[in-house]
Amino acid sequence: MSGATALAEGGRKFKVDVDLIFNNFKSTDRKYILRTVFDDLSIWKAKYVEVNISACGSKANNQNKEYAIIDGEVWAFRINATNFSDIVTAINIACKYYNVTPDIFLKDIYIKNMNAEQENEMGLEALIKANKSLYKGTCNALREAAKLLSYKGPLRLHIFSNNKNPKIPQIDLHEALSQGGAKEIETDPSKYKFPVSKNDNTQPADQKPFITHHHVAIFDI
Repeated sequence: MSGATALAEGGRKFKVDVDLIFNNFKSTDRKYILRTVFDDLSIWKAKYVEVNISACGSKANNQNKEYAIIDGEVWAFRINATNFSDIVTAINIACKYYNVTPDIFLKDIYIKNMNAEQENEMGLEALIKANKSLYKGTCNALREAAKLLSYKGPLRLHIFSNNKNPKIPQIDLHEALSQGGAKEIETDPSKYKFPVSKNDNTQPADQKPFITHHHVAIFDI
């Protein structure tokens, strides 16, 4: 059974392609997909009004979290990627919906161009520092969540970010991943194209897809 988790998603048309696997555009076919969103469901729907939600509700795991089923995938809302408890709750929601075990969502985890909140209010140096802290915190939260969910084995964190991304260049990204406990980090030499938007869902009308690189950090749990 093949599954994956995508953290810090924006809108549906900007979602990360979790079928991509490392090395020269190779892909697989994921059957079980969990996507997490930082915003509340109400805020997210206000940003992305074109989305039809087939079902939504709340799941208590010592927390009250909303989720929705969109395109047959589980989307969990108000999930802070740096909070291990939020990650555990989101994975438990997906496990119950699909009737599978947590390892399905912990083997491969995806992030695309994750940036700190209020990015437009920061200078570039401050934003790089904030993003490094964000990635490090996410790594720590993932490792802790995996342990709480009794997962043992490699955890592959896939990150799509241009090597020259001014908000977190490759050297800073890899340093943050190492500080977060990654034992191995690689960058695919191939380049990918993805549509992107800012945290506030703004995007210039003539915005072309961003060229990005595929990084994989491997953690031993």
